[in-house]
Amino acid sequence: MKKCTITLALFFLWAIVIVHDVDAGVNAVIIPPMETFSLNINLNNSSSIHGSFYAVNGIINFLFSAPDGKVLFEANNTCNGTINFEASKTGTYVLRILNPSEEHAVEVIYPVKLCNNITVSLTLKIQLVPPLPLIHH
Repeated sequence: MKKCTITLALFFLWAIVIVHDVDAGVNAVIIPPMETFSLNINLNNSSSIHGSFYAVNGIINFLFSAPDGKVLFEANNTCNGTINFEASKTGTYVLRILNPSEEHAVEVIYPVKLCNNITVSLTLKIQLVPPLPLIHH
């Protein structure tokens, strides 16, 4: 079986995020092929997010939307981009990342430590996870 060593790294939102308290910790999720990962980000009026992302050896579909569902930023089949956003209203904004691969799962690792009136650097790392080899008995 052909081994896949493709690595996809997405560093998102080297962000300056000023928000109310959110749970702290490091989270990880694996996005199966053709599935979407969503991350809810609670922002207050005038809170802001500024940053950039890039993918190495792969592509993603990326979407950032307002509490009312309006798409604020979208990038399809991309390997890089930037986002500069200031919230005009308080609410839950949603970041969605689609794994467009039909073959490989994608692992998403992101630290979360967002506190009221503290500037935080939020990094989102995505890496392709090669399929496990089949074991024959």
